[in-house]
Amino acid sequence: MRNHYRVLYTRNPDDIMKYREAGLAIYTAACAAFGKENVRHDRPKIPASQAAFPVLEPDERIVSSLLKSDVLRHIPEVAVDTVYIRPELLDAGRAWLNRKRENIIESGSELEDTA
Repeated sequence: MRNHYRVLYTRNPDDIMKYREAGLAIYTAACAAFGKENVRHDRPKIPASQAAFPVLEPDERIVSSLLKSDVLRHIPEVAVDTVYIRPELLDAGRAWLNRKRENIIESGSELEDTA
């Protein structure tokens, strides 16, 4: 009978095109609407990495995967952005977000433009 917070918002490419920090804007607005103690924001920093491993060549030599593949040398950063809300507020939170999403994202974008 765990009472974990539930997902209110996850990163969406359409939102990011309008405002790169859409998740942060939604988190900030949700805190104002529902109380900071009822909302959580998870945006882990998962840096870009390189997948280095040995590759056995047909001639029995071993080379680095990074020397064999441009793709493995340039693996992009993973983008994760999730806003959570207390379970008892989930229905109200989703209804609120459906009504306010566009305004919140536009407001965040406008604040960035004036900065």
